[in-house]
Amino acid sequence: MANYTQDFGQTLLPLDNFRRFMSLDPYLFWQMEYTGHQEEGHLYRICHNRWQNDAQRGPGRYDIIDALIQAEEAISEFDEWFAWPAPKYIEEEESRLIKPNDFTYMGVPYTLMTNYWKIQSVGAQTWDLIEADVALAYDGDDVTCDVTIDAGTTEDEVVICYPDTTVPIRPISVSISGTTATITLKRWLCGDPDLWDVGDAIDATDVGNLLSEVDVYRVWIDPSDQITIIWEPTRADCNTTGICGGNAMAACASTKDKDIGVVGWQVGEYDDDTEKWAATDWPVSRFPDLAKTNYTAGMPTSGDRYMSRKMQAIVCKLAAGNLADYVYDAASRPEILYYWMEDFSEPISGELAQRRISPGHLDNPFGTKRGQVDAWKAMKSLVGM
Repeated sequence: MANYTQDFGQTLLPLDNFRRFMSLDPYLFWQMEYTGHQEEGHLYRICHNRWQNDAQRGPGRYDIIDALIQAEEAISEFDEWFAWPAPKYIEEEESRLIKPNDFTYMGVPYTLMTNYWKIQSVGAQTWDLIEADVALAYDGDDVTCDVTIDAGTTEDEVVICYPDTTVPIRPISVSISGTTATITLKRWLCGDPDLWDVGDAIDATDVGNLLSEVDVYRVWIDPSDQITIIWEPTRADCNTTGICGGNAMAACASTKDKDIGVVGWQVGEYDDDTEKWAATDWPVSRFPDLAKTNYTAGMPTSGDRYMSRKMQAIVCKLAAGNLADYVYDAASRPEILYYWMEDFSEPISGELAQRRISPGHLDNPFGTKRGQVDAWKAMKSLVGM
């Protein structure tokens, strides 16, 4: 039996947010039928894989996940941008340090550059299990569960996952009262993944076809594990120790210019009791060679749990443009989805000229589909091109 859940959690934007932006029916999108639900937007079920779909042979959920991954990566590589569309955790990114001309041992904080800009925090992303096998309560479209949390846990740190995994189920909303966190999500997100093996409709009216339990985690940034500074071994080091591991020390980060990935650092030791860093001596007097940095970087979410509304629109349009077209029965393509899939490089039927769009808009790194062109124009506006 395929483990379909491993496909989720790889995108910054939850898959269901794409579904909502494209006005696709929630139950049909998640391969379901639900008594009393009025189907809207399109009239066939979307399965996990394209080959499982009905005769329309349109994209499956896996295709959309892949298109979202491509879209987010393309945005992060956009010229003069270097930022993910939403905060993304980067683990132990290695960078080579440049020795300053005026280097003095134990001087002022030094600087490193990260690959991605818009740094939101420096520290290791940490998953702590709050409670396993938490029962879900179903009430119409809404699904809820309650867990007891430690004081200081924030709403954005609470994450629910498929049982026995660290694959998040998204989107969710969380409210905290005292030490109780109440998590709310939608019924259509709770289909049993074991039923995705075939293309048959999942009866969401029967809770036996839905998840009965989830695992709940606290996902937070540990400030005690920010940067590791490394001195590569010299010949003398190897002769003395017999190994080539070099020296390494923890370091703390300080604010310099996080909008363009500039981070200050100083070696030190973290005190768990005081939750503060204290200065310490270097193991050698020469300047270090490498740094490994744990950090989260990307565009601010502007009040949304996952991604700002502006960036959601850009990612969804670009992802739609990345999708392969329907194989046949094109008349049943979802209207809004196909609107963004339309290729501007193809001439309008019955006209001699190409579509009425500037050639400069077609010559862009994203592609010639309407969604790709629109995303490129929006990104140009954001960076002031």
